[in-house]
Amino acid sequence: RLFKNRLWIVAGVRYEETRDNGYGPINDLSRTYQHDANGNLLRDAAGRPIKVIADTITLSNLQYQERGAHIAKNYGDFYPSLNLTYNLTSNIIVRGSYANTISRPNYSLLVPGTTLPDPSGTSRVISVNNFDLKPWTAKNYDVAVSYYPAGGGEVSTGVFRKDIKDFFSSINLDATPELLEEYGIDKSYETGGYMFRWLENGGGARVDGVEFNYRQPLKFLPQWARGVNVRYNITQLHLQGRTTADFSSFIRRSENWGVSLDRPKFNVRLNWNSRGRQRLTAIGGAAEPGTYAYVKPRLTTDIDAEYRFKKALGLFFGARNIFSEPFIRERYGPNTPPYARRFERNDFGIAISAGLKGSF
Repeated sequence: RLFKNRLWIVAGVRYEETRDNGYGPINDLSRTYQHDANGNLLRDAAGRPIKVIADTITLSNLQYQERGAHIAKNYGDFYPSLNLTYNLTSNIIVRGSYANTISRPNYSLLVPGTTLPDPSGTSRVISVNNFDLKPWTAKNYDVAVSYYPAGGGEVSTGVFRKDIKDFFSSINLDATPELLEEYGIDKSYETGGYMFRWLENGGGARVDGVEFNYRQPLKFLPQWARGVNVRYNITQLHLQGRTTADFSSFIRRSENWGVSLDRPKFNVRLNWNSRGRQRLTAIGGAAEPGTYAYVKPRLTTDIDAEYRFKKALGLFFGARNIFSEPFIRERYGPNTPPYARRFERNDFGIAISAGLKGSF
């Protein structure tokens, strides 16, 4: 602490090590076709691969190799951080921070797995989980100013930047003999224009954002209405990076607001969450360039309540999405008309939880 305790500095460094060891399946339809002694597909007079003559269970056992793929790797690094807090006045605080962070691939990407196309079909894509996919890392910079009124509450605003390295990107690679051997795939896929499709660490990306937060107890209300609190938060993001980067987890704009009533015996909270349009994966094939899948903007309302019989015993109730707002996916490109954009609708209804809770 410096300057008569007005400046507070917290700094440190941590070391993180990760070890991955997993097994996954190989889904290879080519194993259900006949091969010669050199591993080449046998074909009939019309040039079509000849199917193995066997029952369904035998064909399934040929197609799927349980735990046929294996991965083992480890990595580690140091991650420093620095946090500064400065009391500009008695009720205004300025904060700044820097941190190196890590984001590991999801388990579904770590478990090895390979899906191969049917040699008699038109697809030439071999889908694999990339053995060598590394975590992406980020350098994070944050600056915020908070004002705390004398009557309680908080008003704050801040800006932040994340410089991301080794972000995930989807790519296609020619099925070379070396890649086929590395993934234990039949060499019959060497010819015919087959390609690997996977995620790789595709380079840099930048996320800039601004955030505003407000919460306030409404102490000016009459006595019978005391205990009412309101809150509001908004976050806006701006993304930059390679067009192949997987930004599907980012929502450019999100808002949250709510009102609550707190009394000695009970409390009730209403919360609203507004999620902006979320861009998912790119749509290839015959679709026009710039065609993506999206999650349509969505506004949901939740309610939570609690009643206390005693200090250590009470009832609780919660309901999520009380107006049953649907979850809608869309697919469209620059020239897709609005009426043709909807792709999928899910009605999950209302999720309700209730019970008795206590401490002993």
